[in-house]
Amino acid sequence: MANTFSTQRAKLNTLPLTLTDGNREFDSRVKVNLDVIPYAAQAAADTITCQSLPKGATPVAFILNTSDTTGTATLAIGDGTTPTYFSGAGAVLTTPDTPTHRLKTSVAGTKLTAETPVVITVGVAPLPSAGAGKQLVVHTLYTLD
Repeated sequence: MANTFSTQRAKLNTLPLTLTDGNREFDSRVKVNLDVIPYAAQAAADTITCQSLPKGATPVAFILNTSDTTGTATLAIGDGTTPTYFSGAGAVLTTPDTPTHRLKTSVAGTKLTAETPVVITVGVAPLPSAGAGKQLVVHTLYTLD
């Protein structure tokens, strides 16, 4: 049976291990931004601005959770310039209380060179209407050491 090592595990197999300044592959502490967005029938093409990622952050994941199905509405996660920078649009929240992880592989492990906004763009259809406890919860995970 063959075994494949991840890129990071393969580095650990080579000693002595040299870690460069700003390396986020080993023993990093994960930080979390929490954003709670009350539903208000936000329309397709509307944007939702969340907390920014600080300069030097390395995105780990976006975890989205909903109290209500978003139906056919899609959500893209961008940087304020490119609507799909962190994650392309997808109908990701069709089951309430089921966290969904999002992050493009092309961005994973990439250190941000400036403070970067996190902007969600609604697509295709509106989000659910307002109501008690009806909300979208976004956890933005990143490293910064």
